[in-house]
Amino acid sequence: MKKGAVLPMIIILAIGATLLGFSFLYIANVQRVTQSIKIKKTKVFWIAEAGIEHGKAFLQKKLEETGLPWQGTEPFTPFPEQDFGGGKYKVIIDPYDDNPGKSVKKYKIISEATLENQKYTKQIDVILRIESFAKFAYFTDNEYNPEIRRKIWFMSKDVIHGPLHSNSRINICGSPTFEGKVTSTASSFNYYHGGPPRDNPKFLQGYELGVDRIDMNKYKNLTRIKNAAISSGLYLRGNYTIILNPNGTLTYKKRRYSRTVRISDINGVVYVDGNVTVYGTLDGRLTIAAGSQYSIYIRSHIKYKTHPSNPNCDDMLGLVAGKSIVVSRYAPPNLKIHATLMAFDKSFYVENWRYRRPSGKLTVWGGIIQAYRGPVGTFYPSSGRIASGYYKDYHYDKRVLDNPPPYFPTTGRYELAEWKERFK
Repeated sequence: MKKGAVLPMIIILAIGATLLGFSFLYIANVQRVTQSIKIKKTKVFWIAEAGIEHGKAFLQKKLEETGLPWQGTEPFTPFPEQDFGGGKYKVIIDPYDDNPGKSVKKYKIISEATLENQKYTKQIDVILRIESFAKFAYFTDNEYNPEIRRKIWFMSKDVIHGPLHSNSRINICGSPTFEGKVTSTASSFNYYHGGPPRDNPKFLQGYELGVDRIDMNKYKNLTRIKNAAISSGLYLRGNYTIILNPNGTLTYKKRRYSRTVRISDINGVVYVDGNVTVYGTLDGRLTIAAGSQYSIYIRSHIKYKTHPSNPNCDDMLGLVAGKSIVVSRYAPPNLKIHATLMAFDKSFYVENWRYRRPSGKLTVWGGIIQAYRGPVGTFYPSSGRIASGYYKDYHYDKRVLDNPPPYFPTTGRYELAEWKERFK
C-alpha cells in the first residue's frame, strides 16, 4: 500500500474515534442527568410521604388528648408549610362530610411536596379511618385463663377465617387452620407437642410475631355506648331477655313485663345496666351492651335474616359485655352466632364447658374480642377429638371494616384505608 493512501485512512479512523468518544461522553452525561432527575423525583416523593406521616401524627395526637377523633367536617390546614429534606410540604386534612353519622370516621390527608422552587412536585393522598375492634375475627389480651388456671389451645378442627391478634403467646395443638393473618406480641408460638410434625398449623396468610401491643381497655367506650342509648336508643335497668325478631323488631322482657320496638326507630344501640340474655333472628343493625359489672348470655342461635356470606346482607350485630359473653348451658348443639362479640373484663366461653357432652361446631360469623380466652370445650390431645363442648368454626365478616356495628368500641388508632400517588 502506498504511503499517500494510508494518511486518509488514519484521518478517518481518528475522526471516527473522536466521534465515538464524544458519543460516550454524551451518553454518560445523559445518564448522569437522567439519574439526577430520578433521584430528585424520588426525593420529592419522600418529602410528600413525610407530610402524610406528619398529618397522621397530628390526628393521632388529638385522639389521644381528647379520647375522640377530630369532630369537624371542614377541610383544614393542621400546621404551616414545613421545610424538609431540602424541599417543602404542605398538608390539608379533609374529614368526610358524613362523619357525624358514622361510627367509623374517615379523613383524607393531602400532602403536596415541592423541590427546587417547584421544579419537582408530588402529591400523595391517603384515607385514614378509625380502627374498630370489630376488624378482628379473633382478639385476646391473654391466651391464659386465670379463672381456670389453664392455657387455652387452638386444635386440629379449629378454623379461624379472618385476622387474629393476641397480646400474648398463642397455644397450638395439632393442625388448626388460620385463614387470615396471625399477629402476636410474643416471640414464638407455644406448641403442645413441641412443634412439627405433630403440631402443624396452617397459616394461609402468614403470621408476624413481636408486634406492638393493642390496649383493649385504653378506649373502653362503654360510657359512649351508654350515652348513645340514653340519647336516642334503648336504655334498660335490671336483668332482661332480648329476642331478635325477623320482622325488624326486638322484644325485651323482664319477668312478666314485655315490650316490642322497631329497631329502625332507635339509633341502633341497646344498653342494659344488668345481665342480658339474647337470641333470635336480626333484621337490621344493632349493638347490645351490658354494663361494666354484667354479662351477656346466648341461649340459642343468633342469626341474621340474610346470611352474612350473602353480598346483599345488610344486617349487623355487636354484643359488648363489661364482664363476659356466655353460651348458656341450654344452648343447642351446632350453635350459630352471627355477631361481633366483645368481653372487656373476662371472656367468651361456654357454660359447663368441661362436662357438657360433645356438641359439634360452634360457628361464629363476625369476631371475638376478649380479655382472655374462654374455653368452649375440651379435647383428647392424642387425636384432637372433642371430649366435651364444641369445636370452633369462626368466620370473619369483612363488612365490619367499613361498617362495624353501631358505636362499637375502637382501638384508639387510625388505620390506612387507601393510598394514592397523584402526578402533577
